[in-house]
Amino acid sequence: MGGGNDYKINVEDRSLKRKFLYSKVWAVYDGEDLYLNCFPFTGVSYYTKVSPLQPISLFTALPPNRQEFRYSLGMETDLDVEFSRGKINTTIGAKKRSTFYMVMSTGMIKELSPINLEELLLSFPSLRAEYMEEEAYSERVTMRKYLDRVNEMLSK
Repeated sequence: MGGGNDYKINVEDRSLKRKFLYSKVWAVYDGEDLYLNCFPFTGVSYYTKVSPLQPISLFTALPPNRQEFRYSLGMETDLDVEFSRGKINTTIGAKKRSTFYMVMSTGMIKELSPINLEELLLSFPSLRAEYMEEEAYSERVTMRKYLDRVNEMLSK
């Protein structure tokens, strides 16, 4: 349960080691909810709930502290590097979580940002044009609105 998440994965089969759950298992589905293992894309061992399950689903997670993970997620900002007691501290707002989206058909995960949303909307030209006209295009509420519209179109 690293990173302050509320989800702890337990299995009845004691032969499965905890390390296996956090290094090899991609996600756990309990029949209602999907719990995504954050280790493969953040480098931190914990699970987060993906909700609601849609063609493009949202979730929150701690931002990764390694540049290669941040790059693969399309994160816009570089690491905030601070020197603390002689050590380099690369935690980014230690408890601050970022919003990510996952394309369920491919497993692609990206940070919810204007640049990444524009890229996603390339497949929906009229919707992309509408998004580009939004005054508050970089607000989370606006970005979520357009993700909802994409999900509506994909669900038809």
